[in-house]
Amino acid sequence: MLHRLSMVNFRNYDGLSLNFFKGLHVFFGSNGVGKTNLLESIYFLCHLESFRSIEVEDMLRFGSESCYLSAKLGRDEKETKILELHYEKVSKKKKVFVDAEKVSLQKYMSFQKCLFMSNEDILTATQSMTYRRGILNAMISMMSDEYRVSLIKYQQLLKKRNELLKNKKISEDIDEKLSVMGLKIMRARRNIVSILEGRFNEIYVKLLGGDNSVSIVFENILPDLNPSYYLKKMEENKELDLMTKRTSFGPHREDVYFYFSGKDLKKVGSQSQTKLYIYALKLAIYDYMKTKQSSPILLMDDVFADLDPTRIRNLLSFVEDSEQIFLTCANEQLVRPYVKEAHFYEISQNEGIIHHEA
Repeated sequence: MLHRLSMVNFRNYDGLSLNFFKGLHVFFGSNGVGKTNLLESIYFLCHLESFRSIEVEDMLRFGSESCYLSAKLGRDEKETKILELHYEKVSKKKKVFVDAEKVSLQKYMSFQKCLFMSNEDILTATQSMTYRRGILNAMISMMSDEYRVSLIKYQQLLKKRNELLKNKKISEDIDEKLSVMGLKIMRARRNIVSILEGRFNEIYVKLLGGDNSVSIVFENILPDLNPSYYLKKMEENKELDLMTKRTSFGPHREDVYFYFSGKDLKKVGSQSQTKLYIYALKLAIYDYMKTKQSSPILLMDDVFADLDPTRIRNLLSFVEDSEQIFLTCANEQLVRPYVKEAHFYEISQNEGIIHHEA
């Protein structure tokens, strides 16, 4: 749980320090005042990257050469850790500390997870396969540190192989290592989808109503997920890879499909159905994460946009018992009628946080 958040030269905030509590926190105010930036600072502290497709230096306050963020985390005030993140524009390096001790980026990211939901999540279903794979990779990486490490190793090996292909070379050693990592990723994806499927359907019905079924299906690019088939497929594609100078087979090329009542969501889903589909998927992941580790922080950015009151109530009722949630909206009245307890923070362009009400 996040007890305290501090930042210097992050986005539109030259300096800010806030105390937080258990339960729901609502940041409200006009568009462009920095509500999403607050969620981004929490996400950046946890995952060392933004949930937007940007460079780190884009998160620096205009004209600044560095930024600093810190978080006080822990189940209660007695057992806490202080996480600190420094970034300098010149070196383009992140320096991270836990209780004032410098640690590796990998160790740092193991301390706190958070899950981000946004009104723009609809893009996950409507954009390209590459975009969908990227989003799913990010979500599964939050669920499994082993998957995240395997993905990093796979990407490193893939880069080496593609560099060799540019010089019309192939390494059997790299191909074998790539097949091991590739199969781990493909198996993990299918395992996670299988674990989530029942809860995913249950949450979707609660949010939307009705009896529509939802599912995620990965393209069957191998008849069997074993090393011999994988290496055989790479051998079959060798001439193509040498010609195009890039690796044409592997989990980085695996298509993923979102189905709604047995049909492609991209083709048949309305905007509301598509949005709630992705919300339900993320909430299923959130539920899973709660059973495997300390409760992740839930970040919800403008998730009520274009939703009717019934679905807003359904969504809030589902998450209201979560340990800690940070939510943004333009108008506090989108939330107040449907919750028993919450902390409300009004944000102004010129004055920052101008009011906190429990």
